[in-house]
Amino acid sequence: MTADRHFYERLLDGISDGVYFMDHDRVIRYWNRGAERITGFKKDDVIGTACRDNVLMHVDDAGTCLCLAEYCPALATIMDGQEREAEVYLHHKEGYRLPVLARISPIRDDAPPGRS
Repeated sequence: MTADRHFYERLLDGISDGVYFMDHDRVIRYWNRGAERITGFKKDDVIGTACRDNVLMHVDDAGTCLCLAEYCPALATIMDGQEREAEVYLHHKEGYRLPVLARISPIRDDAPPGRS
């Protein structure tokens, strides 16, 4: 792990908001302590799982599973690069639904294509 990466992970672990990163396949690659506290899921429970695995079971007000539905805010952001906010519910590890305001932001690699 590089010094920069270690610094940023410590920084993100120090905030109370839940932060996690997904790749283009919607596989969770990073999960901070705030996300652990809010959801009850430890990083080992979720890192490497995909949105479609439904560990968090994101649903809308109608109970529609967003990760399997026609409209998934994360997938929409991956597709068009636009930031989004969505009021959704997630599944807490103890079994209850928890309302959250999800803010989805694309993070792009600064390297030119083919040079990462």
